[in-house]
Amino acid sequence: MATTPMSRVVSHLRRVALLREADRLTDAQLLEFFLVRGEDAAFEALVRRHGPMIFGVCRRVLHDRHDAEDAFQATFLVLLRKAAGISKRGLLANWLYGVAHRTALKAHRSSARRRAKERQVEAMAQKQVTRDDAIQDMLPLLDQELTRLPDKYRVPIILCDLQGKTRKKAAEQLGLPEETFSTRLTRARAMLAKRLARHGTAISGTAVALAVSQNMASASVPPSLVASTVKIGALVVAGKTGVAGVMSAKVAALAEGVVRMMLLTKLKTMVALVVMVGALGVGAGISVTVHDHQTQAAEPATAQKAKAPKDERPSPDTLKKEHAKSDQERIQGSWCFEKAEMNGVEVPFVRGRLAVFVGDKLTTDFHFMETKGMSFKLDPSTKQKSINLHPLEDANQTWLGIYQLDGDDLKICFCGKGKQERPTAMTDYWKAGSYTVLIVLKRQNGPAEKTEGQAKEPPKEFTNSLGMKFVWIPPGSFMMGSPVEEKGRIDDEVLHKVTLSNGFYMGVYLVTQEQWQAVMGENPSTYKGDKNLPVEKVSWDDCQEFIKRLRDKDKEQYRLPTEAEWEYSCRAGTTTPFYFGETISTEQANYNGDFPYWNGKKGENRKKTTPVGRFPANAFGLYDMHGNVGQWCQDWCGEYLKDEVVDPQGPADGERRVWRGGTFMLRAMGVRSAHRLGNLPTLRSTNLGFRVARTFTLDEAKQGARPAKDAKEGQKHVDGSKQRQVQAVQKQEDLEKNEMAALEGTWKVVLYEKNGEIIERNGEKATPYTWIEIKGNKFTITQNRSTLQSKIKINPTMKPKWFDVTPDPTLGFPELHNGLIIEDKSHLLPILWQGIYELKNDELKICFDSTGVLKRPSEFKTAPKSGLGLFILKREKKPPEPGAKEPPKEFTNSIGMKFVWIPPGSFMMGSPKEEKERRAEEDQHKVTLTKGFYTGVYTVTQEQWHAVMGNNPSYFNGEKNLPVEQVSWDDCQEFIKRIATITEVIHKAGLIVLAKGKTVDEPNGFMVSSNFGSDIHGFW
Repeated sequence: MATTPMSRVVSHLRRVALLREADRLTDAQLLEFFLVRGEDAAFEALVRRHGPMIFGVCRRVLHDRHDAEDAFQATFLVLLRKAAGISKRGLLANWLYGVAHRTALKAHRSSARRRAKERQVEAMAQKQVTRDDAIQDMLPLLDQELTRLPDKYRVPIILCDLQGKTRKKAAEQLGLPEETFSTRLTRARAMLAKRLARHGTAISGTAVALAVSQNMASASVPPSLVASTVKIGALVVAGKTGVAGVMSAKVAALAEGVVRMMLLTKLKTMVALVVMVGALGVGAGISVTVHDHQTQAAEPATAQKAKAPKDERPSPDTLKKEHAKSDQERIQGSWCFEKAEMNGVEVPFVRGRLAVFVGDKLTTDFHFMETKGMSFKLDPSTKQKSINLHPLEDANQTWLGIYQLDGDDLKICFCGKGKQERPTAMTDYWKAGSYTVLIVLKRQNGPAEKTEGQAKEPPKEFTNSLGMKFVWIPPGSFMMGSPVEEKGRIDDEVLHKVTLSNGFYMGVYLVTQEQWQAVMGENPSTYKGDKNLPVEKVSWDDCQEFIKRLRDKDKEQYRLPTEAEWEYSCRAGTTTPFYFGETISTEQANYNGDFPYWNGKKGENRKKTTPVGRFPANAFGLYDMHGNVGQWCQDWCGEYLKDEVVDPQGPADGERRVWRGGTFMLRAMGVRSAHRLGNLPTLRSTNLGFRVARTFTLDEAKQGARPAKDAKEGQKHVDGSKQRQVQAVQKQEDLEKNEMAALEGTWKVVLYEKNGEIIERNGEKATPYTWIEIKGNKFTITQNRSTLQSKIKINPTMKPKWFDVTPDPTLGFPELHNGLIIEDKSHLLPILWQGIYELKNDELKICFDSTGVLKRPSEFKTAPKSGLGLFILKREKKPPEPGAKEPPKEFTNSIGMKFVWIPPGSFMMGSPKEEKERRAEEDQHKVTLTKGFYTGVYTVTQEQWHAVMGNNPSYFNGEKNLPVEQVSWDDCQEFIKRIATITEVIHKAGLIVLAKGKTVDEPNGFMVSSNFGSDIHGFW
């Protein structure tokens, strides 16, 4: 497609901006820019970031520098081919290291074969990597053994020793406490040194780190190699030919071989799994087949000879209702987003979110399409089953769509933004400007199907002989782990579906010191003084002894919860980082408030445990699931399975036991619902405790569970908890509604600051921003040449208050904030500017992330290269509504200048072709002025000029009422500026007019006009 000069300018500006912010972006964010937006600058940033590590691997494996350069380019060519399939994008360095090592080994084998045939020119080989001591002899083995380490130990070495990151930076990238990361790094180095010792190289872990870092320092990438690799990436991204002119055939063949090798490895794994499953299923399959044939043979002959029933076909309306009823019932329940696409482009940060169908209502746990709820109506009788969606915020709006419901898979394709057009297929999203949305959902769980003779439902709660309260946790499915975009996420939190087929009881509170004392006869805790403090300094083994004694006492099946049961109980139906929502405060849980979640406000660091039940419970009625003390689980530590699992029990064995929930010592990110930790089962720590679960037995299910000792009180507690939650939600909604009403209106930009630089202060400097209007959830910024229309979402309960802006590409959103207008907006993605706000009377401050990819600011100030923008706004009165009182026909200002009112209207601007003395640029066209204004009755006189400026530059003088002349446009601007300062604000007949306005050209002079109700000059 041909490019225009304007598009090339825009592309260059985007490239410069992205490279400038590259250091602040993670690997995952750069990959997102590269894959979704096709930004070749993102690929360049990755080459420059990881190039030294990759070149170091290639140089250690390959002796020839040219071979190493070929392997370097082939590695990044593989990245171009396989980027979309990388699952752990936050660990791109680990992935690239493995590819680079594999590529270098393949290049080494090819080089060895070539040299065997060319021994006569071996003396002409390039300079080799020197190895003049034992450490240098160890380097070729380094990568071989490093690739054999488990990921959790290999990654720290790659980040610190191969990429030169500090322990603090690497720990932040992995979301680990620095102390934990340091321990892991030390152990990884020791493991690597031990592996190297098997080859006869006696070297310590510290020496390994020193050798690797020194080798990396010498492995600088030639600038020409970086440039050619980046050029290859740019050509591949653009889909252009000519790559062969930059890349050798050897590099292409090498990359192709590595990709083929990766595919074969994957296929071998899949074949092995298929063979295993097939072997297990053959016997069952034969049994089922034989049984089916026997069943068919046993059918009575009379059934085969039965007369066909009378042909009583249901009417089309009846059939339609039956189909609708069937699909209406099947669609009920919770569904998980697999993906969402808008105009064929995947919307980021949606996978793993929740959608719930109840009756004819659909709700989501996030703002999708600017709504969290809609009603729907199905019609399965059409060729393509149809669905109509109605956003709850606007019942008059209808989104027409189609759907496919196949078991646990649901697809919905619809035209958004009120487009009255129904897609004809699930692939209609490619239509330019169609604003078509495709969502793919996977069933999470549906309504329980009661059958005849079903066991009685267990009591909602019970209290045991020790006074420990338990609540019933019903069976169900949920998404365990965390989505990739969750702040503070660790890569072992792989998001996967888990189904718990059996309900169970969970302790309402952590086990207290009083309860431990009653069973064990002693109190090992460090923090004492209140009987309701949680017991701590107990190992996993200690907990098992406590549970054994409690079982013997009550004859109940007490146990520790599994890790899956614990997270299911903690989430209580939520998918956010905390069961409180997207963030947490020290008023809600006991954790280290010195380290708030992401950009939250700092809170209290209590540095000790708190009595159980002090903070709010979750929807199941469980307390202290976030913070206070860590909670031992039954499982051994191990990696999650990526596939859907039912009733997972963890690995069969291991070294460490899982504990969850975080502690009073950990920062906020460490108390998230998905955060995983583990320790030796013999460890006793001042921040580790537990809560008890109880199995609901099969005998109880058959006989009907025992009545709870305090069932009425328990039901009252559960109902009260739900009622409090409803009241809290209603309170927040009312607060948001009132706050939005206070924000609504027209605001003048009195200051705009970006990256620590003041762009405008009271009009002193030019800026693309002049006015901001807030109406409902619409947010409109007036710019020099266009308007930016967006949707806003506030959260006034946060400190500071949240102000999030989502620009709408279809509503005049310019691609860049520099006045350039991009006509084709179909390729633009929805983004989010996270911000904060402060409203005091008629002054409004808004500080936000202007890049859309960084984090929410925590205070109202910016800094160089911060990517933050700051608005300071003053409220202005609205222009007169239609039918409002007309402004005065004229007025006179403080220096005697008379103005008359010019009403709004339309006219033909320019001149007709037949007009005498007409100029070519006077093309006639219709112009509409929607707002009236005041203009000076006379041109500015010499007397008025002298009164303001203190001089008279006019050539023709002698009469005070002569018009001033010999003044430039810049001179006029200075006059207007001074007259505004002199007159400040003129009050006349209820009218407020700033004494500055548009100029009207006059021969060697000018007139002053004052806009009435305009964006710049005044208001009614």
